[in-house]
Amino acid sequence: MGMTAKRMVLAAAVGLTMTTVASAEEQPRLVAAYVRSLAQSCGPVASGAAAPDIVERVDLDGDGKAEWVIDAGRYPCANRPTRAVPTGAQLTVFALGSSGEAVPVFQAAAFGALVRRAPSGPGSLIMTLGGGDCGDVDASARCERRLVWNGAEKRFHLAPVTQAKPKS
Repeated sequence: MGMTAKRMVLAAAVGLTMTTVASAEEQPRLVAAYVRSLAQSCGPVASGAAAPDIVERVDLDGDGKAEWVIDAGRYPCANRPTRAVPTGAQLTVFALGSSGEAVPVFQAAAFGALVRRAPSGPGSLIMTLGGGDCGDVDASARCERRLVWNGAEKRFHLAPVTQAKPKS
């Protein structure tokens, strides 16, 4: 890759992180690296286009510290493969680990996600998933699942919001 192309990818990554809820300085090292990697694999955002808002911060587990939700599907990616039955885009949740560094705590292929913030207490993350994640053998089936914190197991799991429906 030439120097100009590298600068464009870097500018896209910097622009991408600067327009998110958390600025690049506020993002943990691994979160910022993940966003840069996405920008490098997809290529720069088209000239004049607004940088996509792919990173959101919300407390999902009720511990008073926000997690970072990164929805790769929001990044316009010319290199993303297209298939007859799309597989979705990577959705990753990072949380602060005991060392103070962000670590990935959940990942799924999603067909969109909605972050809801609560005035007090934890917010929620609702994802549109497909096929096996919906308990259906049909890969085109879609359902909504909510990410739920299980304090006893100290991990996130998916709770049903809607039953699987064949893709129309």
